[in-house]
Amino acid sequence: MYPLNPDRYFDPNPTIRNIARDIYNEIKDLPIISPHGHVDPKLFAENKPFPNPTELFLIPDHYLFRMLFSQGIKLEDLGIPTIDGSKVETDPRKIWKIFGENYFLFNGTPSGAWLDYEFNLVFDIKEKLNGWKTPQIKSCFEPIAMAQKPVERTYLNNILEHEIGLLNTNIKIGKNKNMYPANVFTVESINALVDKIFLLPKPTKKEKGEYNDHKTVKPLAICEYLINLSAFSQNAVVLDPFVGSGTTAVAAKKMNKYYIGIDSNERYVKIAEQRLKEIDFPSNSDSFANP
Repeated sequence: MYPLNPDRYFDPNPTIRNIARDIYNEIKDLPIISPHGHVDPKLFAENKPFPNPTELFLIPDHYLFRMLFSQGIKLEDLGIPTIDGSKVETDPRKIWKIFGENYFLFNGTPSGAWLDYEFNLVFDIKEKLNGWKTPQIKSCFEPIAMAQKPVERTYLNNILEHEIGLLNTNIKIGKNKNMYPANVFTVESINALVDKIFLLPKPTKKEKGEYNDHKTVKPLAICEYLINLSAFSQNAVVLDPFVGSGTTAVAAKKMNKYYIGIDSNERYVKIAEQRLKEIDFPSNSDSFANP
């Protein structure tokens, strides 16, 4: 945490500092009416939401990117447009990461004082940027909850009555497909011992579709694994209320199961429908919803 010292701009001499503080408190709430030559007037006139922190703070501000450039960081890596139109970095997260890792360069500078004020008081960010970046935590751990309605006396009675409730012990995972389902599996290779027991393949470009730009496409093997593990009935319906680009529905169709997919993003629904069309045999269902 780094709360800003309210006296950070005042003289260290206590007498002078007290006078300066009194003067400041009298005028601090008055509006600033002098124009600022470095700010594009369109920002005030249009009052549009800024697209991301990189485009708000870094790219338009030559004071910031010149400091980074002076320390050996390429302007192209900061997304600064070139005169000849050559390629520059366009991912704002990568640019912001560079900025965060080098934030210490602005300590003791007017730019640093301004940034501290903006982040701390305007945006209410209370942690320093040194080495930090915008939230983009990799999904190294993602829990899967398994639940069902109350059973009919026993799980066996439940499956006889409703054809649901037991797990298929014939479904195997692991590198050699010879391990009974565990409560843990991975799509990333870890080591020979772990892979032998827990590994499921991660999605390839061909599996996802070259046109599929969804950020978190689930591996088809996971969806097939979960359906095989729990869908006992031939008439089982696989429902995914957040189907995204359709991997759950694709798995269900490949396994000739009924499926219902729902997603609020129309573009993802179209991607899912395209993926389903590419499966060359009909399924028990072709149901998609876009609220």
